[in-house]
Amino acid sequence: RGVNARMILKRARFSACINQEIDRAFASLQFPDENLSHAVDARSEIDLRLGAAFTRFQTLHLGKKFEQTTNLVLSWGPCQFATLGFIVDRAWKIESHVVEHFYSV
Repeated sequence: RGVNARMILKRARFSACINQEIDRAFASLQFPDENLSHAVDARSEIDLRLGAAFTRFQTLHLGKKFEQTTNLVLSWGPCQFATLGFIVDRAWKIESHVVEHFYSV
């Protein structure tokens, strides 16, 4: 807005990185929503502060209770749960894999 008043700015909104969702978003571009932008900023700030506070709490209180975590930073953040879920799911799939012989001619 402040740089070029003649520029028309629109946004593609999508929740999943799959072709159908991205195609739908680009087919229905929308004007930016200032309230939504403020909500995203607020959530980001809350995630950062909560993560920092809980990491400090875990490090100072739980780190002393277990020998293997005495000198470590015990990090926590809302995004880490989802990432950990992906990692655990993949590990379980690898562990449950049944080897099959493959032949090619």
